[in-house]
Amino acid sequence: MTAPDTLQQRVRDAFDQIHVPHEVNQATLDAIKSYSEQTPVPPKRKPRAKLTLYKWFAFAACLAAALLFGGYGVWTHPTALLDIDVNPSLSLKVNCLNYVIEAEPLNEDAAEVVAQTPLVGMPCDQALETLANSSALSLYIDNDALADISVASDSEAQSNQLYEWARDIFSSRFAEVVQTQVTFDEMETAHGHGMGAGKYRAACQLMNLDEDATLESCAKMSMSELHECINKCQHKQIESGASQQSEADSDSTEVARRGEAKMHSEGHGHKGEQRKHREAN
Repeated sequence: MTAPDTLQQRVRDAFDQIHVPHEVNQATLDAIKSYSEQTPVPPKRKPRAKLTLYKWFAFAACLAAALLFGGYGVWTHPTALLDIDVNPSLSLKVNCLNYVIEAEPLNEDAAEVVAQTPLVGMPCDQALETLANSSALSLYIDNDALADISVASDSEAQSNQLYEWARDIFSSRFAEVVQTQVTFDEMETAHGHGMGAGKYRAACQLMNLDEDATLESCAKMSMSELHECINKCQHKQIESGASQQSEADSDSTEVARRGEAKMHSEGHGHKGEQRKHREAN
């Protein structure tokens, strides 16, 4: 027998000689029994069906596809267009989550503003706040500055929300904020002329009042200049209408006076003829 075998045998013999007293065994069993009676046994769970590795991969692929294509489609689909006309004219595309997904400059001035002011990817209220306080837009804001906010959306709730944000944010920066409710078709037409929908409507109104006004000339004006021209033309129309009415009243008075004079003259002539007739008889 080798030395290691002798050592192992001695260890086994030593453990074989160790005997736990009966009293200790019984006390240990009683303690275990008492603990088991005090501790509630949790209900056995039904074995869960294990998904195979293939099923896990299939589930993960479907989930990823749903998030990728469905979520991406929701994010990139505009549900509202918000036009801002000052002198720069720009249009913000907003998704159903009220995030700005695109900022489109509609004229050269707006191109500078958009280039210097990051707006895409922001919540719309944050984007409007950033725009209103931007140094690029501040170049066009003076004491008489007017901002026209026009919104096109199929959701009335979204339109109201966008208007509310724009009004609250721009009111502190502009002398006047005008709201214009428009359709998507109107916006498309306005954008084709390098204007937001609000400015396009104002331009059409001015052209109806002033035959010398054109879309090209209106596009170069700021919103405050456009509204000033509209107010002047309307004032002229009122003055012209009052003058024409006064002339018409004067003409009517003159016609009436001449009519009365003629009737008076004819009355005297008729009486003279009657007197001559009596004298002849």
